[in-house]
Amino acid sequence: MKKQILASLLLSLVTFTGLSAQTLFAIEGNWADIDYRSPTAPSLSIDNDKLLISSDKAIDGLLLLIKDSQGQLLYQETIQLPAGLPYPVFIGQLQPGTYYIELRHEDNYLIQLLSISK
Repeated sequence: MKKQILASLLLSLVTFTGLSAQTLFAIEGNWADIDYRSPTAPSLSIDNDKLLISSDKAIDGLLLLIKDSQGQLLYQETIQLPAGLPYPVFIGQLQPGTYYIELRHEDNYLIQLLSISK
């Protein structure tokens, strides 16, 4: 419920125009980076129809979840993320709308909101 309210507020504040717009918003996370053994938090970016996941340290067993605005799981993949190289995930099949992108590794997680409009 909290996520749906936050998503609605964010979308009401921002209007997207153009042929195809894709925007990421950070929502929450607890990615630990306390000592050198903890992986650096991965980052997300968009390049055309690809979601790019990257980190300056390798992360084995990174779980990627893509959910729709109702929380229904649409895509799931366990990734071996190499250090310093972006890992591409094709998102061109997603229809205009709002999606949650979750990255999980051990006790760490990041959640971002992806908004796609045409």
